Amino acid sequence: MPFLLDTNIVTKTAKPKTEQRVFAWLESQTPAELFLAPQIIGELVRGARKVKQRDRREQFEHWIEQDLAEQLEGRVLPLDGPAVVLGGAPHGDGDRTGRTPAAADAQIAAVARHHDLTLVDVTYTVSDSELNELSAKFEQSQSLSIVVDDGTRGGKGLSDV
Repeated sequence: MPFLLDTNIVTKTAKPKTEQRVFAWLESQTPAELFLAPQIIGELVRGARKVKQRDRREQFEHWIEQDLAEQLEGRVLPLDGPAVVLGGAPHGDGDRTGRTPAAADAQIAAVARHHDLTLVDVTYTVSDSELNELSAKFEQSQSLSIVVDDGTRGGKGLSDV
């Protein structure tokens, strides 16, 4: 089964203390079935540019531009015409209902839907209000959340609903 990895899954692989559930799940997958949307690369670059320590920032940028690019060569899927149409629908629906998703989130979900991929996200245990926000993000696509309870937040994970 092919998957589109959301940004927080990818960032977990660059951190020295990856949550075991995330790492175990990634290790159990076939690399050829793991994909990214271009917006995720943009979010990673944005995160790297926010790092104040120059050496850490440059290390993160190198990881994105060299290591990650090499590992995912040919598996960064485009946001093309059909995906743009799919991504516009949740915005219009959200505008009408007052639950407009962030543009990047809607586009990432649209790329997953267009390519018939399951969108994979890490979900920490969340409050009910945060759960509603997360649920809206993934309404338009199949999704799999790896629920990680970090012991600090309380509440429910998406798999609890």
